[in-house]
Amino acid sequence: KQLRSAEKAFSKASDAHEWTGQKLDEARNALNDNADLYYKAKIDASKQESRANAEQTLTDNTIVAYQRYKGLMKEADKCREEAGNSRAKAAEKAAAYRKAQDYTEKKALIHHVPKALTKMTLLHSVRFRYFDDSMTLPFNHMHNISEGKLHLIYNQGKYEMASLKNFTKNHLTRVFPSKHQVMRSHSNNYNPVLAWSLGCQIASINQQVCDAFILVNDGRFRVNGSCGYVLKPEAMIERKGGDISRRNKADMFLPSRWNVKILSGHNLPKPRKKALVGTINARVRVTLYDGGSNAAPTVHVTDTLTKNGLNPIWDETEGSTFHVKDPSTAILLFSLWDWDDEVQDEDFIAAAAVPISCMRQGYRSVPMFDANHMRCGSHAFTTLLVRIDAKNK
Repeated sequence: KQLRSAEKAFSKASDAHEWTGQKLDEARNALNDNADLYYKAKIDASKQESRANAEQTLTDNTIVAYQRYKGLMKEADKCREEAGNSRAKAAEKAAAYRKAQDYTEKKALIHHVPKALTKMTLLHSVRFRYFDDSMTLPFNHMHNISEGKLHLIYNQGKYEMASLKNFTKNHLTRVFPSKHQVMRSHSNNYNPVLAWSLGCQIASINQQVCDAFILVNDGRFRVNGSCGYVLKPEAMIERKGGDISRRNKADMFLPSRWNVKILSGHNLPKPRKKALVGTINARVRVTLYDGGSNAAPTVHVTDTLTKNGLNPIWDETEGSTFHVKDPSTAILLFSLWDWDDEVQDEDFIAAAAVPISCMRQGYRSVPMFDANHMRCGSHAFTTLLVRIDAKNK
C-alpha cells in the first residue's frame, strides 16, 4: 500500500512537474514576446521624443525668424521713409536750382530801359496782385491776370467779381493761360467767356489747335465787321457823358431764355478720312458758354442721321432751351460732327459761334466755318437752318 501510494504521489508529482515546465515555457515565451514589445515601444518612444525635439527646435527657429523679419521690416520702412525724404529734398533742390537758373537766365535778358523810351511807350505790362495796389497805377498800365487768379476771384463771390468789373472800367487787363495743366484736363485753352464777363479786355489763348474755345473766340470777334475790336457791354463801361449806342441799349434788355431747334443742314463736307470714300453720319452739338457761370457749359446734341451729308433733316419739334445768366457776353456754339458707330468716336466737320447779343428770333441760316475759321472750298456753302425763339424769365 505504501508503495502504491508512493507511486501515485510520484505520478502526481511528475504530472505537476511537467505542467510546471509547460507553464514555465509559456511564461518564458511570453517574457520573450514582452521583451520584443518593450524594445519596440522603447524605439518608438525614442523616435517620438526625437520628433518632438525637432518640432520644438523648428518652432523656436520660426519664432526667431519671425522676430528677425519684423525687425527687418521696421528697418526697411525706416529706410523707405528716409529714401522718400531724401527724394523729396532732392526734388526741392532740383526745383530750386531750376528756378534759380531760370531767374539767372531771365535776369540776363533784362536790359536797362531809358526813361525817354518809357515815356514813349503806351502800355506798361505789370502783374496783377491786389486791387488796392493796382488802382494806384495810371491807366496806361496793362495788368496781367493768370487763369488761376481769375477763377479764384470768381469763386470768392460777388464782391470780388464786382471789384474786378469796376477795376476794368478804368484799367486794361489781360488774362493769360495757366502753366499748370491741372487747370485744363482736356483742352489747350481756357474758357475766355468768363474773362470777358468780368470785364477783361484781352483774353490770350493758344492758336496751335482748333478746340471749342478757339471757335468761341472766333465767333466773338466776328462782330463789328470782323475788325478785331468789340465794344464791351454797357454795364462794364464807365461813361462820362453822351448817349450810348442803340446796340448797347438793346444788350441791356436781352432775353434770358433761348430755345433752339435744329431743322436741317446743307452741303456738309466730309472729314479728311472720308474725303475719298464713305458717307458721313451727321449730328449737331449746340453748346452754351455763359459768362455768368463757372460751371460746365450747357450742351444739346441732336440725333445722328446716317449716310446723308448733302441735306440732312433733323426737323426738331422741341429742341433745347438754354437759360442764360449773362446774355451780353454768352456765346452759342453750333458744331457739326461725323459720328462713327464702330469706334464710338466723332470727327469735326464745321462750326460757328454766335454771341447771344447777335441772336435774332425766327428761322435763321447759320453759316459754318472750317477748322481754320474760313468759308472756302468744300465749306463755302455749308449752312445750318435753325429756329430761334427767345423770352424773358
